[in-house]
Amino acid sequence: MAEREMKYWLYRCLACRRIITKYQLAAVWDKAEKSSADTKGVCKCGGGRVGPTNATIFEELTSPPIWKLWWLDVFLPWVERTGL
Repeated sequence: MAEREMKYWLYRCLACRRIITKYQLAAVWDKAEKSSADTKGVCKCGGGRVGPTNATIFEELTSPPIWKLWWLDVFLPWVERTGL
Protein backbone atom coordinates (compact mmCIF):
# COMPACT_ATOMS: atom_id res chain seq x y z
CA MET A 1 0.00 0.00 0.00
CA ALA A 2 1.42 3.32 -1.02
CA GLU A 3 1.76 5.69 1.89
CA ARG A 4 -0.59 8.60 1.37
CA GLU A 5 -0.68 11.72 3.45
CA MET A 6 -4.27 12.46 4.39
CA LYS A 7 -5.55 15.43 6.30
CA TYR A 8 -7.97 13.42 8.47
CA TRP A 9 -7.72 10.05 10.21
CA LEU A 10 -11.39 9.08 9.95
CA TYR A 11 -14.01 9.52 7.28
CA ARG A 12 -17.69 8.61 7.20
CA CYS A 13 -19.64 7.37 4.19
CA LEU A 14 -22.35 9.89 3.41
CA ALA A 15 -24.70 7.16 2.17
CA CYS A 16 -24.66 4.61 5.02
CA ARG A 17 -22.77 6.54 7.77
CA ARG A 18 -20.15 3.75 8.12
CA ILE A 19 -16.77 4.87 9.46
CA ILE A 20 -13.74 4.51 7.15
CA THR A 21 -10.15 4.94 8.33
CA LYS A 22 -7.47 6.58 6.24
CA TYR A 23 -5.83 3.16 5.81
CA GLN A 24 -9.03 1.62 4.42
CA LEU A 25 -9.47 4.57 2.06
CA ALA A 26 -5.86 4.31 0.85
CA ALA A 27 -6.31 0.57 0.24
CA VAL A 28 -9.41 1.21 -1.89
CA TRP A 29 -7.57 3.88 -3.88
CA ASP A 30 -4.56 1.60 -4.43
CA LYS A 31 -6.82 -1.22 -5.58
CA ALA A 32 -8.64 1.11 -7.99
CA GLU A 33 -5.33 2.38 -9.41
CA LYS A 34 -4.05 -1.16 -10.01
CA SER A 35 -7.17 -2.50 -11.71
CA SER A 36 -8.66 -1.18 -14.89
CA ALA A 37 -12.16 -2.29 -13.86
CA ASP A 38 -14.62 0.30 -12.61
CA THR A 39 -14.84 0.26 -8.82
CA LYS A 40 -18.18 0.40 -7.06
CA GLY A 41 -17.14 3.07 -4.55
CA VAL A 42 -15.00 3.65 -1.51
CA CYS A 43 -17.45 2.13 0.99
CA LYS A 44 -18.78 -1.42 1.27
CA CYS A 45 -22.27 -0.08 0.52
CA GLY A 46 -21.04 1.24 -2.82
CA GLY A 47 -21.10 4.88 -1.79
CA GLY A 48 -18.45 7.07 -3.31
CA ARG A 49 -18.76 10.14 -1.13
CA VAL A 50 -17.05 10.44 2.25
CA GLY A 51 -16.51 13.27 4.66
CA PRO A 52 -14.23 13.79 7.66
CA THR A 53 -15.66 12.75 11.01
CA ASN A 54 -14.96 11.79 14.60
CA ALA A 55 -15.67 8.32 15.94
CA THR A 56 -18.09 7.72 18.76
CA ILE A 57 -16.82 6.01 21.90
CA PHE A 58 -18.73 2.85 20.90
CA GLU A 59 -17.05 2.84 17.47
CA GLU A 60 -13.61 3.33 19.01
CA LEU A 61 -14.10 0.41 21.40
CA THR A 62 -15.62 -2.05 18.93
CA SER A 63 -13.96 -1.35 15.57
CA PRO A 64 -10.72 -3.20 14.73
CA PRO A 65 -9.85 -0.77 11.89
CA ILE A 66 -9.89 2.06 14.44
CA TRP A 67 -7.72 -0.04 16.78
CA LYS A 68 -5.19 -0.38 13.95
CA LEU A 69 -5.31 3.37 13.36
CA TRP A 70 -4.66 4.12 17.04
CA TRP A 71 -1.86 1.52 17.15
CA LEU A 72 -0.02 2.90 14.10
CA ASP A 73 -0.66 6.63 14.51
CA VAL A 74 -0.86 7.15 18.28
CA PHE A 75 0.69 4.33 20.29
CA LEU A 76 3.79 3.47 18.24
CA PRO A 77 4.85 7.12 17.73
CA TRP A 78 4.38 7.69 21.49
CA VAL A 79 6.61 4.68 22.27
CA GLU A 80 9.27 5.99 19.87
CA ARG A 81 9.18 9.48 21.43
CA THR A 82 9.39 8.23 25.01
CA GLY A 83 12.06 5.63 24.26
CA LEU A 84 10.24 2.74 25.94
